[in-house]
Amino acid sequence: MADIEKYRRFFAADTYAALSSCRLVSAENGEPVCEMDVTENHRNAAGGVHGAAIFTLIDFAFAVCVNIPFADGETDKATLAESVSVSYMRRPRGNRLTAKAVPLHLGRTVAVSRIIVYDEDGRPVAEALCNGIRT
Repeated sequence: MADIEKYRRFFAADTYAALSSCRLVSAENGEPVCEMDVTENHRNAAGGVHGAAIFTLIDFAFAVCVNIPFADGETDKATLAESVSVSYMRRPRGNRLTAKAVPLHLGRTVAVSRIIVYDEDGRPVAEALCNGIRT
């Protein structure tokens, strides 16, 4: 069972994600679920959720996914994003986004994860493939 409170304390140091209202909900089996409450600060000029807000949630979910071993002390190397490819599918509904991350590869020097973001109705709104390097 994941020590969710330990992970929440560790990733609270990601102040930009916290200021953007990102939070860690669960991390069972190394597959974190993160949420973002959408506020007026996350809206674009057309009233939709800004792509950068969705990207921030993706980036936070990726950071949690690939840095659980770092948070657990299993490695002394943190993983930083090297490249992220995002496909935006549709305009989100509601005021909460949920990102589900799955690690595809957690190697010695490279980490890869897939993240899908869902709106409040459970519809996928974005999918990302994230590549990171261990530093």
